[in-house]
Amino acid sequence: MLKVLEEFDKGKELVRDVGFEVVFKGHHDKILQTGRRCCRVDVPMNAGKVPEHIKCPECPRVMETYVSFKCCHIDGPMNGLH
Repeated sequence: MLKVLEEFDKGKELVRDVGFEVVFKGHHDKILQTGRRCCRVDVPMNAGKVPEHIKCPECPRVMETYVSFKCCHIDGPMNGLH
């Protein structure tokens, strides 16, 4: 979706004629057809038991399991952790 918004200037002139929703969906569908996309589901560690298998919300496949780490820097600089 972010790519659709980043490239929205390409279809901006059509919004008055056909509406935002139609232009957005059309560009979204075009982007989906042009590339391979991945779907991601984040399960926080404090959620309790992490399921062994999760079905993809966009297709019938079972998703692969990965472990990732994230830092959002929302609380300022590190406090003595070097």
